[in-house]
Amino acid sequence: MLMLADADVRILWGVCWGVTGVLAHFVHRWFTFDDRKPVAWTLSTAVPVYVSSLVGSSITIGWLSDTYTIDVRLLGLLNLLAWGVIVWLMMRLFVFQYSPTKHGSQEHQAE
Repeated sequence: MLMLADADVRILWGVCWGVTGVLAHFVHRWFTFDDRKPVAWTLSTAVPVYVSSLVGSSITIGWLSDTYTIDVRLLGLLNLLAWGVIVWLMMRLFVFQYSPTKHGSQEHQAE
């Protein structure tokens, strides 16, 4: 970590965001939404979402760190929370095109 002390926060943020974006895709697929769409569809439509969020979040963390003098870890947390919500919405609407439906098991519970 000492070697990275002089690195631009935008570069460090971007590398970490890119790695976690791939992991997040499969977490969203398995736990958050569902796997009704094939992986080829969800991964290919998720790439533009992750690229735009990578660029956007890197720009905003750079702006925040240049504008505010508070601890960069707090700024990173705020940036992560804001972009996490944005990515979640884009994944829900565009990638997985999630819509809650009644499953057969839910219909049997009502009887």
